[in-house]
Amino acid sequence: MNYKVIAPKQVAPLLESPDTVVLDMRDSRAYVEGHIGHAIQASQEHIVKIIEEQGAEAPVVVYCYHGISSRKLAEALASQGLNQVYSLEGGWAAWCLHNR
Repeated sequence: MNYKVIAPKQVAPLLESPDTVVLDMRDSRAYVEGHIGHAIQASQEHIVKIIEEQGAEAPVVVYCYHGISSRKLAEALASQGLNQVYSLEGGWAAWCLHNR
């Protein structure tokens, strides 16, 4: 199973669903300064919990600073059997530009 790279404008509809999990891969300082909606920091514990509890159909959006590192995590999540995994193209930087 593959993940999809999506643009910031494509994330908004996903955020409307309470089932969508948003993982922020950035460091704690960056997360505290700002993050997307109900995002949680992507720790190993959170990743395992998602795989175990959310089910294969729950949408998962992953982002980092610029959209590069998040692709690796998205690929790993998809390889674990999650069917709706998305990596935010351009990461947090693109999100901020889109939501000015």
